[in-house]
Amino acid sequence: MQTVFSILRANGYTRDAMFVSMFMNVIYLAINSILIFGLLGFPQLGVKGTAISTGISRTVALLVILSIMYKRIPLKIKLKDYLTSDRTQIKKILKIGIPAASEQLCYNASQLVITSMIAVLGAAALTTRVYTQSVNSYIVLFGLAKGQGTQILIGHKVGARDFDGAYRQLLKSLRYSFTLTFGIAVLICFFRESLLSIFTDNKEIISMGSKLLLFCFILEPGRTFNLVVISSLRAAGDTTISVKMAVISMWGICVPLAYFLGIHLGIGLPGIWIAFIVDEWVRGITMFFRWKSRAWEKKVLVQNQVSPTA
Repeated sequence: MQTVFSILRANGYTRDAMFVSMFMNVIYLAINSILIFGLLGFPQLGVKGTAISTGISRTVALLVILSIMYKRIPLKIKLKDYLTSDRTQIKKILKIGIPAASEQLCYNASQLVITSMIAVLGAAALTTRVYTQSVNSYIVLFGLAKGQGTQILIGHKVGARDFDGAYRQLLKSLRYSFTLTFGIAVLICFFRESLLSIFTDNKEIISMGSKLLLFCFILEPGRTFNLVVISSLRAAGDTTISVKMAVISMWGICVPLAYFLGIHLGIGLPGIWIAFIVDEWVRGITMFFRWKSRAWEKKVLVQNQVSPTA
């Protein structure tokens, strides 16, 4: 399903993926309600009901998105296309996919270590982190959306050998992304206590979470910086630099600094959030200068198929 979503997005049909995802969630919630609570004469299955609803909703969504792909894509897809492979194309896909997965693995591992540090601070600190990140995730969504959109546009421009257009597109997207991220951050900070009150009535958690959400003015623009620039570098085929910087920044800066500020100096969660900010901005600025160097122009994976006489 994710593969088909990517195919449709790359061809400009981003709304189809969105609508099918919404459709899948509606089915998931409906079947969940029936099987968890035993509605309409069905037995109460609890957690098992959630598993069943997940399987059914994803299967239905897969069938729907496949039918949409066959209608949208101008190429005629045959059964043999699923049974044969092109090693050259697979190598190109893996050249982008493996570094992207490695970077995510590096991030997840570093977050696991930092979560263990936060656990040392107590259950309240761990709960505060979860609730605060849940609120922050809504800011991240806009950065992800802008990153994916920019990645598609730059992928098309790079494939057409419009390197100047691709270069300018990233700078334009960054301006829009910073404006949007800052606007959402202002909105969330203004209602931060009310948003945290949705999850808990614990005054200590709400107070600390409110302080952490104020950091999003600095943290989230840096995260958006990363999401947009790194996605653009991947679209251009320049994939290894982001993995190298992930290892250097996450494990050489973020994890040690989080321990030093949060645990050793006793600053707690604010100290760990400062480490997040430093990590995001160091990687973001480094990736930006990589883009400015235009070294990615030599990393393009897609070869020009247009003949000289065309």
